This record gives sequence, structure tokens and C-alpha cells, in this order.
Amino acid sequence: MTATKREWRGLVVLVAGTPWDGNMQFASHHVARHLTRYAPVLYVEPPQSPVARWRRGDRRNLVRSRCRVVEPRIAVLKLAAPPHPSHPVISPFARRIAHFALRRAVRSLDGDVQAVMTFAPATRMFGACGERIDVYYAKDDFSAAGDLLGRYSGHIGAAEEWAASHADLVVAHSPTLMERWEVYTPLFIPNGVDPAAFEEVDAAPLPSDVTLPRPIVGFVGHMSNRVDLSILRAIAASGRSLLIVGPRQSTFSVERIADLLARPNVQWVGVKPYDDLPSYLRVIDVGIVPYDDSAFNRASFPLKTLEYLAAGRPVVATGLPAVHWLGTDLVRIADDPDAFAGAVEAAIAEGVDDAHIRARREFARDHSWAARVRSLATAIGLPEPDDRSIDR
Repeated sequence: MTATKREWRGLVVLVAGTPWDGNMQFASHHVARHLTRYAPVLYVEPPQSPVARWRRGDRRNLVRSRCRVVEPRIAVLKLAAPPHPSHPVISPFARRIAHFALRRAVRSLDGDVQAVMTFAPATRMFGACGERIDVYYAKDDFSAAGDLLGRYSGHIGAAEEWAASHADLVVAHSPTLMERWEVYTPLFIPNGVDPAAFEEVDAAPLPSDVTLPRPIVGFVGHMSNRVDLSILRAIAASGRSLLIVGPRQSTFSVERIADLLARPNVQWVGVKPYDDLPSYLRVIDVGIVPYDDSAFNRASFPLKTLEYLAAGRPVVATGLPAVHWLGTDLVRIADDPDAFAGAVEAAIAEGVDDAHIRARREFARDHSWAARVRSLATAIGLPEPDDRSIDR
């Protein structure tokens, strides 16, 4: 790997909880890309053991970390780790390996580091590379995610506390997380949306694998223990077509929805590339956010809410604090399954006409990732972009 001298000076190390490559795009991906207007970014993937790499089909240099440039001003560091790197006994050893790999990657880029920003508190990277500022980007309440993360959730909850207490700046992306970390005077940066990615939804190619009749109610996201299945069942029982687009969380058993998938008006097409989402949103008449009232969900800010709106689609969501914070009647809110199904009917009756599409898209444009990241860049001391910066 080669890099132009000084190209990587003042970089931001973004310690992510998700790999760079893949079908899903998370907040860490959006933040990384928009930060490149202000500074180069080194995106650090979660540590993976040789066994985990092999299972993912990544069979090169199984026991070594490696760094590669993937886009202008974005490099990705793939961290090697011993088996079970999140285990409380193994994690200190894994951390030393990760710190060494990060310092080597920065040297190979001929860079220096303005900030280390961690989305993944269990990967403790603060102080590893002489950075000027440490940032904990609190995007979830991991301490409340036992049914999603399994037996190490308590360990990760403790890592959250460590990250917040050792950071120079805490960023919170939901009202609930603002309350949780209020002692650290957090900076509020909600999730955003890239409006341009969804402007041409109605001209996108029709997906070849959707066989449901219109109108279609769509859920785009992980099938996981976060989802209120009683809401999906109520929609299906109403006779409306229900389309599910997205992967399955490893802790979620498909058997839980066997009865739902057996219905002729329900279809699950699985995970799709992010760039293909406009095609699926084209055939969706109502986008839904059917999350249950759990502590983890109350701390979340579902990306899909704004993405549906950017696509011009009506939205029905459960009453999460982040949804209420949006403060718009463009999103119908209902928590009871029957009330949710009724709100879906009202949204279908409203239709997808030009006036409503414009209103939803204008609202989404006011919540762009570009504006969100501008606030973040200012807070961590990044210079304003000049004419040579990459504008996205």
C-alpha cells in the first residue's frame, strides 16, 4: 500500500463496530464518508480471529492485520485478533495487538492523527496513536442489548462506561443517550440521511424477486429481537402485502416467524446491497419501523425512518423517543398492533402523490448526514474544507 506524502495528515481514526465491506450501510459508514470533506479517515474494522476471517471467506493473511485504501481519503484497517477477542480474559491481549496494528497503519500512511473516534467501545483504542482528541460516539445502549449481543453484553456495557469517562468528547445520537451520558455534557448528533441516494427511487429498476401485489407495506432492516412481531402479524392479518428486506440477526430464530412467512401475502427477500435499496423502496407504498418498547430500542435512532421519507414514502413507526424528537406528522406513530395496522391503512389511503412526496423529501433534506457531520467536524477541531476537498 502506498500513500502520497502528507495526504493522511490530521486524519480521523474511526473505530467501527461493523466491517467496511458488506450489504448494509450503518452510521459509521455515513460518518466516515462525510468526514472526508474535512480530513482523511482510517476506518478500523472490528477485530476478527483467524477462524472468523475464514468463515467470512477472507482467507488472506489470516493472522495479520492489513490496511488498504478503498476510496479517496478513506483507508480501512482490518484487525487480526486471537480467538474470542471480546472475552474478558482475552481482550487485554487482543487490545495490545490492535494498538500495534493501528500505529503501524498510521506510519504506513505517513499520517498523524487528529482524533480517535470509537463507535465500538469494546475495542479500546484511545491513546494508541498519539491523537489530539478522543471521541466516544454513543450510537446504541449496548448495556441493554443482552438478547442481541449474547453473553458478553455486560462486558461491553462496562466498556461503554470506560469509553465515556476517558473521552474528551461524548457524542450521543438519540434523546435517550443524551440523558444517559448527561454527566459528560454530550454533543447531540442524531442519525441523518443522504437525500441524493433516494431521489430517483421512482425511476429505479423494479426488483425481479418481489411477487407481492400492491400496495406493499415494507420493512427494511435486520430481522432481530428488536422487532415487534405482533405488529408484523397484525399487518399480515389485515390482508396487506408485507415485504421484508434485510438480513437475519444471528440471535434471531427464523422459527419464530414461520407462521408469518407461511402466509401468501408475506415475502422475505433477504439481505440486499445498499445500492439496490431504491429498487425495493420503489415497490413499497408504506415504510414501517416496528420496534418494540425495549431499553435498547428507546436509545436507538433508526436510520430507516429518514430513508423512507427521503424516498418519498409514508412512514408508520412505534413511539421511540427518536421518532418523537423528529416532531413531524409525516411519520404516523402507533404502538398497539391493531392501532399500528390501522395507521398503515391510513397511510395507504393517503397515497404516494407528488405533493406528499415533496413534503417528505424536503423534511429529509433538513436532516442530512452532511449537516450532521459538519457539527461533528467543528467539535473535533477539523478545518473547514477548501476547494481541494472532496465534496459528497
